[in-house]
Amino acid sequence: MLRQANRPVLAVSPDGRQFAYNTLDGLYLRSMDALDARLLPGTQELTASAVFSPDGQSVAYFSGPGRQLKRVAISGGSPVALV
Repeated sequence: MLRQANRPVLAVSPDGRQFAYNTLDGLYLRSMDALDARLLPGTQELTASAVFSPDGQSVAYFSGPGRQLKRVAISGGSPVALV
């Protein structure tokens, strides 16, 4: 189920080949040429307002009840708190 709280739930990569969306289970990434999406590691918490970086290599999002801004690489790895 897509999570919606008067915030964007879907972000499209700059090249248009992928999209990210937040659900109640975390932040998912899917390629336009694939049927399955994958959960981005470390995002299994309340997420909102995903947006791709200009180079399309990472996704920034707000996380948790404190609304901390984080970034995670789409190739994998742990999320990094930005502020």
